[in-house]
Amino acid sequence: MRFALTAAAASALLVACATETQETTEIVETEIETSVAEAIEPDGEAMNEAAEDVATDPYLWMEEVEGEAALAWVNAQNERSLAIIKSSPVFEDNHAKALELATSNDRIPYGTVRDGLVYNFWQDETNVRGVWRRTSLDSYKSDDPEWETVLDFDKLAADEDKNWVFKGSNCFKPKGADKTLCFVSLSDGGKDAVINREFDLDAKAFVEDGFETAEAKQGLAWIDHDTVLIGTDWGGDGATLTESGYPSSVRLWKRGEALEDATELYVGQKTDVGIWPWSSELEDGTMIYGAVESDTFFTRIYYLLQDGEATAFPLPKKASLGSDFKGWQFVTLQEDWMVGDETFKTGDLVAFNLQQFLDTKELPPVELVFRANDRQAVNGVAVSKSAA
Repeated sequence: MRFALTAAAASALLVACATETQETTEIVETEIETSVAEAIEPDGEAMNEAAEDVATDPYLWMEEVEGEAALAWVNAQNERSLAIIKSSPVFEDNHAKALELATSNDRIPYGTVRDGLVYNFWQDETNVRGVWRRTSLDSYKSDDPEWETVLDFDKLAADEDKNWVFKGSNCFKPKGADKTLCFVSLSDGGKDAVINREFDLDAKAFVEDGFETAEAKQGLAWIDHDTVLIGTDWGGDGATLTESGYPSSVRLWKRGEALEDATELYVGQKTDVGIWPWSSELEDGTMIYGAVESDTFFTRIYYLLQDGEATAFPLPKKASLGSDFKGWQFVTLQEDWMVGDETFKTGDLVAFNLQQFLDTKELPPVELVFRANDRQAVNGVAVSKSAA
């Protein structure tokens, strides 16, 4: 039987793809400047160390992503590029227009609906760092919504004397719970590394003595309001990070527990890009959770970490595990996948019985949910109250 939810409950977000002949663009290859001497001070200690590596591999010094020589080279290239960009006769005009558009009050205040309220992050000339705000659905549909401030990042930065940049939120309200808790990600100056603080969305306040992390490139996933999964820089000295500078393990962290005492659930390889936590709440309120091992930026393995053991989802490495709907687990493919005698194509949206996989730890029959035609592409899949 073909997948029953295709027409009734699954709708993919589509974007049209142009079929007209595209104008060929010439690609000009520019040789990377590998001279360590040009990247750092001529008599610098880092230059001498890096120069030794150049004898065997002229690019080896760039492998150390946070190394002095590599960062100096990047900064030098950024300065060169910025000088060229600013020298353009249209730069000032384009910069002014871009700034005007970025701060215009005519922008659409895109939002996220949560418990009947629309949440929006807004920046303008007054709110330079931005304000996280909310309004009712009825108010949002009006010409002049009445916004309620949830968190003012300009005020927070001033109060704490920090150059805070809002990097997003991770909110969770378990089925049957009476409140929503969030992790608010804050970056000092806009860097990739962030701190995460627990925030009570209903009270519009940070939770006293709540979950809080030190600055690191990190990932968090809720299991319940007192338990989270976390991947971070254990020890704070970078020793546990991958060669790419991301977390190499996922641990279970309970409320009131010191972060260093969190229980280790999965450890990847130093050569992985990173190991990230994930979790998903099923329709009956059951939580499943695990780790995503990204061995490259384009390939990954999803692990289920229930019952004290790691079980890999039997999926191709170029696939994205999506939401579940009425017991079906959605997956979007980024490469062809042969299952038995059937080949699913790159871009297909497929699904399988999640409970059957949880029970057997083996791949159930896979069904095709949606296949784009030559003028379509699946841009995203979302689950609503009664459909996917």
